[in-house]
Amino acid sequence: MNIGYLAKELSSGHGTARYARSLIEAVSVEHEVLVLTAKDHRNETKIEKIHKVLSEPVFNPFSQIKNFFHSIVLLRHCDVVHILVEQYGPGAALACHLLGIPFTMTLHGTYAVPPKKLSLKKIMMRYLYWRIDFSTTGSLYTEQKVREVVPMGECRFIPNGVNLDKFYPMPEVKKKNNLFSFIVSSGIYFFSIRSLKKTLSEIVFNTQSFL
Repeated sequence: MNIGYLAKELSSGHGTARYARSLIEAVSVEHEVLVLTAKDHRNETKIEKIHKVLSEPVFNPFSQIKNFFHSIVLLRHCDVVHILVEQYGPGAALACHLLGIPFTMTLHGTYAVPPKKLSLKKIMMRYLYWRIDFSTTGSLYTEQKVREVVPMGECRFIPNGVNLDKFYPMPEVKKKNNLFSFIVSSGIYFFSIRSLKKTLSEIVFNTQSFL
């Protein structure tokens, strides 16, 4: 499977960048990946197919038009496209619609929630959620807040993983049940990656069956 991603950057600079880097590197072990990232941001990864062409992640019509053209040219051979930064969604969604490519997005907190008042941003996000085949999130609360504002199709809850080399229980908690914490944390991490791979595979299968 050839999977296209849109992300701001692949680095350890901040939360979404680390999430994008970890996810894409894990998926690349079994699948071909192609990544579009922002022009002026660094990428700390061994992933080879990276194009630094995207604008800053904003819900701006001109930025969406630019990202639309980059997406329709560079992602045309992908089997599925996955948005990791919500602000890149509308332009990429339109490109995928014209290309006939399945489209999914991961919802990250408040960035994923459209404004309640009528605005250009709300119109763009309403179109975005209408186009998504189905989405994923690590927060059921985020899904709930989105559904309060705009209609949305299927959304799958996939718990975020834990890197035990960097995060671990406080000493007093660790003494009580270190083995249990290790098993649960490792299980959640591998479950996250395996669940997302399964989700992406099902998007392609379901869309091809429909066509």
